[in-house]
Amino acid sequence: FEAEHHTGVAAVALAARLGLDDLAWRLAAAFLPYFDLRDHHDDWLSTHRIGLDAAKRTGDARGQAILLRNLGQLLI
Repeated sequence: FEAEHHTGVAAVALAARLGLDDLAWRLAAAFLPYFDLRDHHDDWLSTHRIGLDAAKRTGDARGQAILLRNLGQLLI
């Protein structure tokens, strides 16, 4: 999975670009355990910023809360 994680990062950005906002924020959130375990902090930050913007566009308060919590964990 290590060699393929950049594909997942790109998928988050592509989903957001295509207007698949629900998918974008959910993909970003799904990567948290991997990014945390492997210390991929830059990818964590970038995907979660994209995901948070996507969750805001959908008006999904739960999605926003999940991504904000994950960003808080990263930035502590």
